[in-house]
Amino acid sequence: MKNPFSFYEKNIFLNKKNLTNYSKAIERQDNELPFLQGAIKGQLKSILNFKKINWFFLILLLGLVILAGQIFFLQFFKGVFYQKLAEENRIRIQTISPDRGVIYDRFGKILARNIPNFSLFFIPADLPKEKKELNKLIIQVAKIVNQDPNYFKKLIDDSKSYSFEPILIQENLTYEQTILFKIASTTGFGGINLIEQTKRQYLTGPFFAHILGYLGKINPIEKEQNSEYSLTDYIGKTGLEFFYEKTLRGISGKKQIEVNSLGKEEKIIVQKPSQTGDSLILSLDLDFQEKIAQVLLNVLKKVKQSKATAVALDPKTGKILAMVSLPSFDNNLFTQGISQENYQKLINNPDKPFLNRAISGKYPPGSTIKLIMALAGLEENIINQNTIIYDKGVIGIPHQYDPKITYYFHGWQRSGLGPMNVIKAIAKSSDIFFYTIGGGYQNFKGLGVEKIVEYFKKFNLENLSGIDLPNEAKGFIPTPEWKEKNKNEQWYLGNTYHLSIGQGDLLVTPLQVALWTATIANNGIIYQPQMVDKIINSKGYLVKENFPKIIKKDFIKIKNIKIVQKGMEEAMSSGETKSLSSLPIKVAGKTGTAENFGDKNPHAWVTVYVPAENPEIVLTILVENGGWGSVTAVPAVKEILEWWIKNRHKI
Repeated sequence: MKNPFSFYEKNIFLNKKNLTNYSKAIERQDNELPFLQGAIKGQLKSILNFKKINWFFLILLLGLVILAGQIFFLQFFKGVFYQKLAEENRIRIQTISPDRGVIYDRFGKILARNIPNFSLFFIPADLPKEKKELNKLIIQVAKIVNQDPNYFKKLIDDSKSYSFEPILIQENLTYEQTILFKIASTTGFGGINLIEQTKRQYLTGPFFAHILGYLGKINPIEKEQNSEYSLTDYIGKTGLEFFYEKTLRGISGKKQIEVNSLGKEEKIIVQKPSQTGDSLILSLDLDFQEKIAQVLLNVLKKVKQSKATAVALDPKTGKILAMVSLPSFDNNLFTQGISQENYQKLINNPDKPFLNRAISGKYPPGSTIKLIMALAGLEENIINQNTIIYDKGVIGIPHQYDPKITYYFHGWQRSGLGPMNVIKAIAKSSDIFFYTIGGGYQNFKGLGVEKIVEYFKKFNLENLSGIDLPNEAKGFIPTPEWKEKNKNEQWYLGNTYHLSIGQGDLLVTPLQVALWTATIANNGIIYQPQMVDKIINSKGYLVKENFPKIIKKDFIKIKNIKIVQKGMEEAMSSGETKSLSSLPIKVAGKTGTAENFGDKNPHAWVTVYVPAENPEIVLTILVENGGWGSVTAVPAVKEILEWWIKNRHKI
């Protein structure tokens, strides 16, 4: 149908005929319009349902209000949180671990140092979120570090996916593994970071392991006690590494870095450098220590035993010159990552290689205790230099309720040693003499257990010496009260006799024997033993010097000490110890043979100081189950002193 509203078309003017036709068309249009209007109105009513429109606009308005409220909440209440979260995704704070201080011997030889080490870590929050991509990454990393993928997967599963705390995958990467990772990481490896650190290296092997100790990964309990450490840090576990942890560690630094989408460092924004830990200069002598250790190993091989210890110190200062404990262990195993199998072997070894026998081993002192007994007898005027006690090899004590019963106490020489004064009694190690001055015999009044205990305590046998090493043990002094409480038995005279010659329940450490030997050598001063002589900073400047510390002095008369010194000089120049007289300097000392319960051989002791006239060194040796001290330990002393005289005497 043509457009009825067109008045002209193709530029042709309307004529009469056209007007007539147009009028008729208009008339038809008018007739049709009411119908069209009704149809349109019906359709509009169908389309435009006003009730529905009202609900629509209400829901739309409500949605807009909720959206606006959420935006307001996020902007004004959670804005700081999400801003910080976004910053953490891009800006990170990293800890810079300090270099640990070095440990030197007295002559500046390095005992423990740091060497470069690469470790692989992952940051959970930076790992791929797609499972397929993550699995691919796990396989790639596991292949590079030659590790089971399931191990790496478990580490990830056990971690918190939102955490930015680095978690160790593997440490001590080889050079090849480091290069492989660097090449592979150029194309991805999001969340995996290669970190250059340092690890501890001990240059002296097992002979210094008990002294230096070792580092280990910090555990949760240690972390709670040391909040400034991270879970990836190492901390001193034993030895000097433990005792001087705060000194050696240094102070951590911080750096603020910007990272890319893979969590890789792009640039450093700001940095606070770490401070290197201070270094230790020990009083120990590396070469002397190694010589003593080698001599002890030879002795153990000869007597077919495995356990021995030795302590050498300066009697004028208390400084430790050497301290050996055998068997030992390789402390480098712990810096390299010891396997569980090897660790269990060490832990379960019946010879206890982790035990520092010099300070933690407790043994009956045997005849070495006679030095303190002699001083106690002289101090209490029980004896003097000229008092004679006849050693017949045995003394008999009648039963207090039945005289027909006699208890016999034998000396080591069953046939007897004859008349003894205190000097000869020390030199010949007369058990009968010390039984008598300790517990008394017939008309001779002895010290009695109370006085004996008093003098043992004066020499600090129940106290720690205060040496700068962990796990030092105290000695043990039995008393009547202790025996009644713990054994439900009364104290007999025989117990006092055994106490007087260093047997029975009396226990001491080898360090304690060395210290009372030093006290006699220096005329009556007990010094605190010290391992560290000086502490220096990373530039070599002195931070602290450990001067000699006197624990006790003037508690024994010098005239009595001089008498005991004469006995010690004679003890090293006759009988089984006569071989020491061939040395170019005079030796003073005492041997001991401590009975060991059971079928095992007794422990072999010897403790000496040289030169006798002006002592420079005390040397104490114990060979567990080594037999007679004069037979087993004295030859070792001779060989060690020969080396010391040649290489260190008045150096």
